[in-house]
Amino acid sequence: MSVLSILVFITQGTSIRRSYSRKPPDCDTLLDLISRVLAEQEKCPEKLSVALERGTKLVWEDVYDFVNPFGDRRGGAFSTVWTFDLEKDVLFLENKDQLSVAPLEIGRQRPLTLDDFKLLDLPQQPLEQTILPGPYWEPEFDQVPREKSFLGRALRGFAFTWRHVLRRQMNTTTFMKLAYATVWISTMDFTILERTGFEYITEGGPYVKVVDLQSWETPKATVVKAGSTWFVLAQDIQDGLEMTCCFGQRTLPETPNQNELDSIFFPLRSKTEFWVTQQRVQWHQLNWAVNLV
Repeated sequence: MSVLSILVFITQGTSIRRSYSRKPPDCDTLLDLISRVLAEQEKCPEKLSVALERGTKLVWEDVYDFVNPFGDRRGGAFSTVWTFDLEKDVLFLENKDQLSVAPLEIGRQRPLTLDDFKLLDLPQQPLEQTILPGPYWEPEFDQVPREKSFLGRALRGFAFTWRHVLRRQMNTTTFMKLAYATVWISTMDFTILERTGFEYITEGGPYVKVVDLQSWETPKATVVKAGSTWFVLAQDIQDGLEMTCCFGQRTLPETPNQNELDSIFFPLRSKTEFWVTQQRVQWHQLNWAVNLV
């Protein structure tokens, strides 16, 4: 039995099942259990998913996205992350240093071993920051210095808390939860609860662990208004600009007396940091003040 935790994912279409075990079997034992399942199963993803859950003797749950514990010191408590991609019929194995893959077909013919996994060459790509053409516009915000300082600390704390999610690729559900939370924090649309004493904290408690995903619900709208500011939620800058133009074509004709929107925000991410750049977009002789955050 391993002294380090493991994460195991089974992905089939849009469905993601996850097992988080703090006292898992060692790699060889787990591979033996997996091989026993594969030897008795065809390639039917639905049947294979059920068989893997039963055969690996782990506890499973539904999740809406992946998490990866490696990237900060908390990852030292984990040995491996296993991901079954049943659509591609492969098994990915990741640790803090490398990512490898093995075809599940091998396990149908003979027991899988660690030597069956082939290392994937994944060079670290520099973060691409899209350079938008000028001219640029520096927005003026009438903010109280103390309020600005508080919100800055709150946003930095939020990004640090969810750094295990922000540093990886995320799906639309995860992005929308983080984007709405950023808007709510920026507009101080949240509730502060006072904790007194040192009450007993159950497992997980009020704190965020490296395997956690966001539990709050968010609307589905990708354009949201907070005060006089519009927020356009998009992961890609170019997609966001197109959404801005479409939104303007639908909205501005209904507000003929308003020839300029205050600003439109795109929450983006760069590892655990949020950054700001500005661009003024001309559309039908109307000035759009666009804030990319």
